[in-house]
Amino acid sequence: MLKQTLDAVSRLDYPNFECVCIINNTPDPEFWRPIQDHCRQLGERFKFINAEKVQGFKAGALRIAMERTAVDAEIIGIIDADYVVHPDWLKDLVPAFADPRVGLVQAPQEHRDGDRSLMHYIMNGEYAGFFDIGMVQRNEFNAIIVH
Repeated sequence: MLKQTLDAVSRLDYPNFECVCIINNTPDPEFWRPIQDHCRQLGERFKFINAEKVQGFKAGALRIAMERTAVDAEIIGIIDADYVVHPDWLKDLVPAFADPRVGLVQAPQEHRDGDRSLMHYIMNGEYAGFFDIGMVQRNEFNAIIVH
């Protein structure tokens, strides 16, 4: 799953980006080494971090990734391994930051693997409801349906 996401990031239609891939709390090299090798194959834009014993869950992993992010980075995008990444995602997102009042953008999310099992299918439906309905209503009317 993560390899698919990394491949999609490698096809981004954007001139200057780096990808910091962090695997956390996964001590077995059988799971993380193939991802490390894949990042190497994708080239120098891709940095791999294997972080063991990370505290703070996703926030702890993000802290570590930020320490390894280029100091001149202007925009930070966070993508989970199960997200669908379209080639124009970054190109479409970045112009929102031209407005100096914008400091954070919650981009729509599309998840992969809905055909993997009934549970994945149901989870994707719930995610779609949240992002395609709830977050749109939040953006347009400052109101949200609680999921």
